[in-house]
Amino acid sequence: MNKMPPLAHCRQLLRFALVGGTTYVLTVAAFCFLNKELATGRLTAATLSYFLGIAFHFTANKLFTFGNCKPGLHIQVLRYGMVCAINYLISMACLELLVRKCNVPATLAFGLSVATTTVLGYVLLRFWVFAKD
Repeated sequence: MNKMPPLAHCRQLLRFALVGGTTYVLTVAAFCFLNKELATGRLTAATLSYFLGIAFHFTANKLFTFGNCKPGLHIQVLRYGMVCAINYLISMACLELLVRKCNVPATLAFGLSVATTTVLGYVLLRFWVFAKD
């Protein structure tokens, strides 16, 4: 398992939170723009926003949060894609549940649905996608 000093781990968590927060704002803003301004359907807007967030999130975490690590880029991209697929399915299920069953407005439901995958995402990125050893 990946051993790091407590202070370094705290810094990494803070960087992950900064990247995640920025990604969250970017993704929700894109959803609002697509869904409200361009009148794109809820699931289409969510999907396009999600993929925009993925591109930013991978790049920022690779370069800023986790730094240079093993395995190589192609393996990281493949693993990251798997994590994103899992998170996407969880997010879309939450979105539809919140909108259809709980009558939550689509924008709020989308923000909440993306937030549900934060902890799972960090664990999988740190120990599997961007593992140091």
